Amino acid sequence: MLINNEYFLEPECLYFESMNDFSWSYFRLEVKTNKPFFGNSTYRNEEMIYIDSAINIHDKKVKNSKSVNFVLESSFLIVQKMANINSLSDNLDHYMGIHNKMTNDEYKILLQKVKNS
Repeated sequence: MLINNEYFLEPECLYFESMNDFSWSYFRLEVKTNKPFFGNSTYRNEEMIYIDSAINIHDKKVKNSKSVNFVLESSFLIVQKMANINSLSDNLDHYMGIHNKMTNDEYKILLQKVKNS
């Protein structure tokens, strides 16, 4: 799957958690754990690769290729722009990837605790 012509990933599972409140509801896209293609241009959980017009993968720029980040492992949280999840701060700030450090069930329980507190 190619997202925004920038991220290349292999989806594993898509969850939807309604939380019975749209301002706390979210989608979570989990990515399959992959090994790098080349291993020489990795940063955190991504590898910079180049894809040419024939969809061949290269470790260096070649004619008619574009660079993309191959996501090796991760999860993405998809929420409404004005969702309460976006306003969480400190250790609960999802921009810091807290959802990546736990399973979907653990993350859902954490949000339920925050929502009910």
